[in-house]
Amino acid sequence: MRRLCRAVRRAILVISFLAALLVHTTPASAASVGFRFDGGGWGHGLGMGQWGAKGQADTGRSVSQILQSYYQGTTVGTPAGRGSIRVGVLQNVSTVTIRSAGAAPGSSSNGRFAFGWGNGSGHLDGYANETWEIRAVSATSFQLFKNGTAASPSFGGVLHVDYDWYGSIISVSETGHQYRHGFFDVVHRSGASAFDVVAQLASYTDYLYGLGEMPSSWHVNALRAQAIAGYTYALEKAQRLGDFRSGCACTVFASTLDQAYIGWDKEAEATYGPRWVDAVNSVAGQAVLYNGAPIQALYSSSTGGHTEDNEFVFGSSPLPYLRGVPDPSDATPGNPNHTWAADFSANDLSARLNANSATAVGTVTDVQIVSPLGVSGRVGRVVDDTHGGVRLIGSSGTKRVSGSTLQSVLGLKSTLFRVSKDVQHPNGAILKGPGPTVWVLRDGARWPAWNESAFFTRGSYSEMLSVTDATLMQYPQAGAGFRDGVLLLTPDGKVWIVSNRQRRHITSDAVMSGLGLSYSNVRHVDESTAAVHPQGSPVSSSSSLVDGMFVKLAASPRVYLIRGGVAHYVAHDGIFKTYRASYAEVATVSSTQLGVPGDGAGFRDGTLIRTGDGQVWAISDSQRRHIANQSVYDSLGYRSGAWIQVSDADAALHPVGPAINGGPHPNGALVKANNGPTVWVVVDGTRYPFSDEQAFFTRASYAELAVVSPQVLNPLPVLSLGWRPGSLIRTPDGRVWIISADHDARRHIQNDTVFSGMGLSYSNVRNVSFLDAAVHPEGAPLSAAAAVDGMFMRRSNDARIFLISGGRARPVVSATAFASYRASDGEIVNNGPFPAEGVVVGFRDGTLIMTNAGRVYAIADGAKRWIQGDAVFHSLGYDYADVIRVTDAEAAAHPDGAVIG
Repeated sequence: MRRLCRAVRRAILVISFLAALLVHTTPASAASVGFRFDGGGWGHGLGMGQWGAKGQADTGRSVSQILQSYYQGTTVGTPAGRGSIRVGVLQNVSTVTIRSAGAAPGSSSNGRFAFGWGNGSGHLDGYANETWEIRAVSATSFQLFKNGTAASPSFGGVLHVDYDWYGSIISVSETGHQYRHGFFDVVHRSGASAFDVVAQLASYTDYLYGLGEMPSSWHVNALRAQAIAGYTYALEKAQRLGDFRSGCACTVFASTLDQAYIGWDKEAEATYGPRWVDAVNSVAGQAVLYNGAPIQALYSSSTGGHTEDNEFVFGSSPLPYLRGVPDPSDATPGNPNHTWAADFSANDLSARLNANSATAVGTVTDVQIVSPLGVSGRVGRVVDDTHGGVRLIGSSGTKRVSGSTLQSVLGLKSTLFRVSKDVQHPNGAILKGPGPTVWVLRDGARWPAWNESAFFTRGSYSEMLSVTDATLMQYPQAGAGFRDGVLLLTPDGKVWIVSNRQRRHITSDAVMSGLGLSYSNVRHVDESTAAVHPQGSPVSSSSSLVDGMFVKLAASPRVYLIRGGVAHYVAHDGIFKTYRASYAEVATVSSTQLGVPGDGAGFRDGTLIRTGDGQVWAISDSQRRHIANQSVYDSLGYRSGAWIQVSDADAALHPVGPAINGGPHPNGALVKANNGPTVWVVVDGTRYPFSDEQAFFTRASYAELAVVSPQVLNPLPVLSLGWRPGSLIRTPDGRVWIISADHDARRHIQNDTVFSGMGLSYSNVRNVSFLDAAVHPEGAPLSAAAAVDGMFMRRSNDARIFLISGGRARPVVSATAFASYRASDGEIVNNGPFPAEGVVVGFRDGTLIMTNAGRVYAIADGAKRWIQGDAVFHSLGYDYADVIRVTDAEAAAHPDGAVIG
């Protein structure tokens, strides 16, 4: 079994590395409580996701396919267009600074631009190397200044700034952008010494040239989809609200209030600018239509894997084309916001909340998300006293706010988030999640126990604390090795002693014997294990003892711990045992070496003690820190009664430090805890761990994992799991086996004749250890060619794929269903013995499907089980990005099973 754990660890190393790339960690702070917001996406999550569009384009999907995947029931067509468009460049400003940026490409302009007012009665020209200011000098009048000097009288009405007419480009300091197309209208705001700047563009194409919403380096189909979405958005806005909207006298704002318009800067981008212009030109006039009319083509940067219903976000009437849909392509490589995390100490979170009256609750103690959530899992508005939003609990009371309010106050990237709270552990605490990795907390960092031998020099398994992933991640990861005082032997023959977490080479036998050490206590380790400890200064003399050693005098049983070069008396056996050292490790030394003993040595860091007054303490940095109450004790994950009852005298060896205050899954479900990397499959109420990564990938992909709480996972009993039925494996003795769905057994294929007669290919055989093979019990050997349950087969002149089940060849309902089994085309047997045909088979157990009616089902034991509602779906840890849309015919391959809810 221990070797099996090592096999599992190989897979865990890969999973842990990938998780480390995705999770932001913050070093532990002095605050006792931390709050972690784990989220996904950037923006409102309605309609098209730009990163998802890129992901789809990168995999070869067309522009129409991309757009129609986000905007349900739409078409891409060419509606009746409009002429010019008014873009609100600036609003409510009192000064604007304009300079010439020179001639536009292909123009012979000398950089000239012009100001005009009073229906042509007023006119001034500007040129290169001149700085012009437009100033509001009253509630009704402007004045122009050139290079700081008044250049015009004050005047009223609308001021026009012409540049395109002259073939020039101008720059505007207040926007930080340059502009080539159209001209500016500068319009006073009613009753204020301020004005708006509106760019009047001759065409929507000119507007799209300056749309700075997507990197021009992306796939051309993503750019085209963006151009169509941008055009559709602006066109629908114009048709619904007109060209002189309140607040800007414009069709659209040039900001994220509508769409980011950055003018000439987009066209002039180095290298990639022309790609964007070409993309715009290639789809000019095309829009996304519903019933022949342009839609409200909302979009955002990243959806986090699932879009949302429009009414959930904005409270408006439902729009049939803005339905929440899975967006698995949002996880495309490079997307920094598919998942994200934000960590806050209690003090930091309290300060941010208290800066806004809507969220001020004093010292925050808890943040609770209140259902219902959106179809994507986003946090919504406050519906009533018990539904919706976020509950903020603090020292001055409780408040409920919407998810968007909390997003704004805390600067989160979206409302797709979850909150976890953690209490900081003291140094010496031994932490682990459901996975096998064990960590020791030291100086605010977590140190993995390098191997089992190393771990047992520090603690016992009974002392390990089960903690959440959020708790673990608040501590930055470091290396860990052996307890101070341990002797190591590396392959080069060197003997080392661990001291203050360094390894010090004991240079000779004479030094070894002079220190009273015994070679019988030396542990053989490989170099990588030893290298967890950096090399310290060598030990070349036995005149002084090494920190971490336990020593005694020949004539006395009294044991001392060397710390800081001083021998500290270990009062009794109970204290000594907490260090996990054996008496065989106690070195016998001379009184000269021992020197003058210091005060008493107390308990090992990480030990829990209870004093006579009933108070429980954690030893940390040789101090005793009072655990304030049972709630804090439980929140740290300590087991009941894990403390040692000690005398007041023993406790007094440690000065007092600061107190420490701080639904069942269906068969086939793939689950992991939110605080550990191990992956399990649920079968008949039992969870089976994958023996290694290769075995996992014959069954599923990581994207299908349901992330659940330990409270959901822990009640499930644990067994072992191996390969998908139909897999071929070879053990070190050269024998080849096929995994049969019948009792998940491995059946030995006795010779090449049987193997070839079954139509199998040696290219599909996986080499495994005896241990990995032993996960499957031996079934009856195959001495003649046969179709084995779990194999996939295909007949000549028949494109259908069949799954052998119960001795029958059952046609798989569709290519989509076959893909759910995670088998490759190379594993399909084309010329083996073909059994009688059976009934149609559908998707692999554990697959999530959505029917045309919008219901989501989990496939379990061949049946489809309706997941009754969003709350149930999320409580199971599922992600809508993993739901496969299927036809009614595909769904009908599965009979209805019991409802999950």
